[in-house]
Amino acid sequence: MNTPFTPNVPTPNLVPQTPGIPATPGAGLAFPQTPHTPHTPAIPATPGIPATPGVTLGHDFSSEPSEDGRTAWPSQGLEVTADENFQGGKFKGQTGVIREVVSAADSSCMVAFGNDVVFLSGNMLHRVQPEKKDHVMILQGDWKGHMGTLIGIDRHDGIVKIVQNSDIRIEPLSNLAKVHPDAVKA
Repeated sequence: MNTPFTPNVPTPNLVPQTPGIPATPGAGLAFPQTPHTPHTPAIPATPGIPATPGVTLGHDFSSEPSEDGRTAWPSQGLEVTADENFQGGKFKGQTGVIREVVSAADSSCMVAFGNDVVFLSGNMLHRVQPEKKDHVMILQGDWKGHMGTLIGIDRHDGIVKIVQNSDIRIEPLSNLAKVHPDAVKA
């Protein structure tokens, strides 16, 4: 399969070559520096018990230990959906709100779907993908647990204005969860 070639398309972050001077390979490329984050070792699995599959777009935040003891996923006030197999699909297509985290160890929660409040284990919870102008919570990283407003989306990243100090953060959308409007008012 041939890939089409598009000549004269400007490449971002390249410094133009000076005429008559040969280019140095890789010169002029600008790579933003990423701050070093020390690796946190994973919690070892219990022998003989299969792992719980991830519940949030292929990433299981509940299995990651927290250096500061805070767990952002799941958290009270986040909007979630139930797995389609939960209670025979009774809540399929409905959005619920986490009312209480019963166990941080397995991410089990009490979730309100309208007037129904049900117990859901972590492997049955799925976070709701936020959209522009939604209130969000950052689920992991240095800003884990902070709330803000999603002011923009750039492909796979969300641009978040933090509530506490109006800082602007760019976070992967997979690190964001939608906060129910009633939880923001509380």
